[in-house]
Amino acid sequence: DDVEVRGDGVAPNRTLTVTVQQPEWGSVTPPGGVFADGSPVTLTATPNNFFRFATWQGAAAGTSTVASLVMTNNLQVTAVFAEIVTTNHAVPLSWLAQYGFTNNPEVATSLPGSNGMPVWASYVAGLDPGDPGSVFSVETEPAPAGLVLEWNAVSGRVYTIYRSTNLMNGFSPLPGAVDLPWPRHSFTAATDAVEGSFDLGVRIP
Repeated sequence: DDVEVRGDGVAPNRTLTVTVQQPEWGSVTPPGGVFADGSPVTLTATPNNFFRFATWQGAAAGTSTVASLVMTNNLQVTAVFAEIVTTNHAVPLSWLAQYGFTNNPEVATSLPGSNGMPVWASYVAGLDPGDPGSVFSVETEPAPAGLVLEWNAVSGRVYTIYRSTNLMNGFSPLPGAVDLPWPRHSFTAATDAVEGSFDLGVRIP
């Protein structure tokens, strides 16, 4: 006798993994999931207020907020969002909004805060422009090895100490005290370098 065997093939499922690089800056729909083999999937990136979509990475590419995929394999996609910043001084709009500056951000960056500093300078220094006591300063304390300089350091900044023995000639970086990263918040100037005036600089690398 002839024997005939029949079976219905079942297409395998495929997994789509979606990662948002900064989840507080935006979202993606669908957020990933399991799909039948060969299924088309359309991803849509939606930035939150004060942010923008930058690019796709992984199985998707490009800067459009919409990306189309076909699930012939397990795929991984990363959505990258970025801050919207002012033209002058590159201050994030989200940071300005945090302190109540939601109108005319380009103008707001140059306004003086309650601490007496321009708002943009408070951003660079990691200060609160609404707090009169939030100031950028360096304190000195004598030490057996020389002079200890201390400051309030914040994450994401680097600090450089400058020294001048003649203010008419300006300041020069103190050797060994260039781009000191957080959480470093002090530096000891050697005995032969304690004379003169000191200045503290901060920048966002």
